[in-house]
Amino acid sequence: MLPKPARYFFEIYPLGPEGMAANYPTEVAAGQLINVWIGVSNHMGRIEYLLVHVKVGANATAIPDDRALTPSSATSRKQVECFLMDNQTQMFPVTLAISRPGINYNVMFELWYYNETAGGFRFPWYDGSVYRVAWSQIWINVTA
Repeated sequence: MLPKPARYFFEIYPLGPEGMAANYPTEVAAGQLINVWIGVSNHMGRIEYLLVHVKVGANATAIPDDRALTPSSATSRKQVECFLMDNQTQMFPVTLAISRPGINYNVMFELWYYNETAGGFRFPWYDGSVYRVAWSQIWINVTA
């Protein structure tokens, strides 16, 4: 009998202000603080050095592309770095504000990993068989 092949992956997910998958902010006043949490999990079979980019985009901003394996074109507003052991999950608070009113802002969370060979953080990552991207987002309307 052959053992089941290992599956390697990362997880990244937004959580509401209480650290739960509920009560996500959907509408805020311009300049009002937006408080959310980000959960990150490592299932790569080894310790990983990770970087989360927090980006804010508007309607025309490109989101990360799962097919072209490219990150969003939006500028990173915040960054969070951490080391995670295999099968470890960590949560991080994220606070930011959007100063211009508008509808359908997307707050994106991109997961980058440290590639020792390249000597820097990379997006996407390799799961042992194909390249993949790990990202998530929430949508927010900003009122005047």
